[in-house]
Amino acid sequence: LLHMAEIYDLLERRVDASAARSSAQHLVNQILQHLYVSGHGFFRCIYPDGRSYDCRSAFDVGMVLWQAGELLPEQIKNEISDFILRELKTPGWARALSAADADAAVSGVRADHQYSGSYTAWPALLCFGLLKAGRRKEVEEWLQGIARTASQGPFGQGH
Repeated sequence: LLHMAEIYDLLERRVDASAARSSAQHLVNQILQHLYVSGHGFFRCIYPDGRSYDCRSAFDVGMVLWQAGELLPEQIKNEISDFILRELKTPGWARALSAADADAAVSGVRADHQYSGSYTAWPALLCFGLLKAGRRKEVEEWLQGIARTASQGPFGQGH
């Protein structure tokens, strides 16, 4: 929605840009009210039967910070950033799932979607989110380790 607002601005459609920004803020407010685990920096999943479970997932926190970081209160940006740096960042890569997540021990053998590693796009996603949260210094330091890991060249999901 925020990208649409930017496009509307370029097209000088101010009313549509304002409506898109308003919708984005409403969506963020709903996410924070119903899914955010306050004070912890991650989200929960709600099942159709109403049960909910904490989900310490790189994709969730990375996407929210990257795509809607400017709409988040400063405290929540800091909580999410701290969670990423504490539980998902490794010296040379990232975890797709925090080792503290309830599913970490039973999430299978896919090193690209669990606590032992992540899909090749998730470190970059987390870095984009951290940049939106103003954590440039931490990103620059982390990228040095990621660069060492990736120094062998491009690799795919099966790596």
